[in-house]
Amino acid sequence: MKRILLTTTFTALLLVACGGNDADPAGVIDNYVAAYNAGDIDGVMAVFSDQSVVTGHPMQARIEGLAAIRINQADDMRFAASQNAYVISDVKVAYDTVTWDHVWTSSEGQQFCQQGHEALIEEGKILTWAWPDGGFDCP
Repeated sequence: MKRILLTTTFTALLLVACGGNDADPAGVIDNYVAAYNAGDIDGVMAVFSDQSVVTGHPMQARIEGLAAIRINQADDMRFAASQNAYVISDVKVAYDTVTWDHVWTSSEGQQFCQQGHEALIEEGKILTWAWPDGGFDCP
């Protein structure tokens, strides 16, 4: 009994020491992608907080807070393909930071690719999302 209690206490302390209980930072990005591809703006917004900041987005260089992010995401989604518009690959997690590459498909079928997105996840939300510099080059 004492061993289980000590193990549970140690695990809880370890989670707190390592940045909270965000067990799956990549899951936050997966939730974003699923909501985006479903055209669910409320689901997209569920992964952001009022403290969230997005930088380097092709439509706007710096976007801060829920209201501004909602406008940007709704505009972005309006030009997206109706199915699987946002596809990610090469997802990597280091502590509370997630990096990934993406292919975005427009409603006209044009694809845009980018490598090196980076998001800091805090309390199950995207705190910062940095889009990579450079153009959109698909292989």
